[in-house]
Amino acid sequence: MSRTKFKVSWEAQDGYVGGSRPQSFSVDIDEFDSSQTLDDITRQLTDDIDNDFEEKVYWHSDNYEQVAQEIFDALQSEEVAG
Repeated sequence: MSRTKFKVSWEAQDGYVGGSRPQSFSVDIDEFDSSQTLDDITRQLTDDIDNDFEEKVYWHSDNYEQVAQEIFDALQSEEVAG
């Protein structure tokens, strides 16, 4: 059983200049097997990156509930007026 680990580095691309925050995780060679093709390994790593992203990155909004209420009110006003 091998204990060879590989570091995978990634960062979120949000279109803003600067403020990069590189992320990384390690994968153990034991997570792969010799029957896998290069495409299989690449696909597995991109799935791992997606999972790491979902665990580390989340959205935050201070006003989406307020905006939802404003949209709802505007739609109700149009319905009454129309």
